[in-house]
Amino acid sequence: GGGGGGGSSGFVVPTLEQLNISEELSAQPVALQLSAVDGVVESSSEDPKQLQLVRLKHLVIDLLRHMRRAKTLSAALSMTPNDAEIQSHKQYELKCQEHEAKPGSRPRVFSVSGVSLVSLQMQCLSEMMKAEAAGLVSKNDDYQAILNLIAADFKEQHKIRKQRRLDLQQLRDTKVALEQKDEFLRKRHDDYTAYLHSCMQTLGPKQGSSKPGIFKRLSGILGSSSSGSSAKDAEGNATDDEDGTGISVGAKSLPYTAVKLHSKGVLVAITDPSPIKAVNFEFIKLQSNVVRMAVHFPLKTASVDLVFEELLQMQYDGRKTAALLAGCEFHIELLIRMLNKKFFT
Repeated sequence: GGGGGGGSSGFVVPTLEQLNISEELSAQPVALQLSAVDGVVESSSEDPKQLQLVRLKHLVIDLLRHMRRAKTLSAALSMTPNDAEIQSHKQYELKCQEHEAKPGSRPRVFSVSGVSLVSLQMQCLSEMMKAEAAGLVSKNDDYQAILNLIAADFKEQHKIRKQRRLDLQQLRDTKVALEQKDEFLRKRHDDYTAYLHSCMQTLGPKQGSSKPGIFKRLSGILGSSSSGSSAKDAEGNATDDEDGTGISVGAKSLPYTAVKLHSKGVLVAITDPSPIKAVNFEFIKLQSNVVRMAVHFPLKTASVDLVFEELLQMQYDGRKTAALLAGCEFHIELLIRMLNKKFFT
């Protein structure tokens, strides 16, 4: 490649660093992995005893939320609620009803709603007696078994909430990384678009009225006796090519062996059965933006006119390699750099 600066005589293919593009950021993947958190899905159990325990836990929690004076669960089940506790229960019920009225809110499955605190107390006592009859709890230890289950649920819910906070933070970090990569890719697109526009203006309009297409190919099979003398006639004068485009006397010509181009990485592969040591290339500048590339095999010669803007467009489209000549595959970016250095700077 060449150095910085682009005047009227040529232009330079910039590096990623010159375009302020971080190659590390470009190759860095952004991934998001989602995993299920096994929470307490209480309503999915079909065991009658488990359903009974779940309902009882919710009733105990609802009751203890308002019976603040009680020191034990037995006291909360037996003592009469005072006015402050009854008012606390009413305010809580009103708040729950407002929440459940909102779109998308989840209704309470096991909690009792729309009843007074005294009714809640009686229902909890009734369920506790059923659980004791089933051998799930005991009044002798002040129903410690149900309290232990509630404590275990609280601990599990705390772990789930903690994991959810970590997941939310991961989502936020991923969102920031995606936004940064989006901004980087947009900037790269804008920089390269501006660079191509500058190159097109520097090269100027194409000569001739007809558009040659992707590449204007001039290929032919010549005998070994004429392969070395196709550029000049018997009198030593320059001859025109097949479609009438002449090569001016003194036009800059650049010979290369296939081995040399392959070692530079410009030539990727040759599918022709000819030995690579017997293959030679020649580059001739025809116009301000056109270079003829000819390949000389032992028994044939083929050529193609390379339009520099089309090579740049191929590079912009993300193409790494292309078969510009039959049997010859080239590295687009390295070919652009070589032609730019030899003919346009």
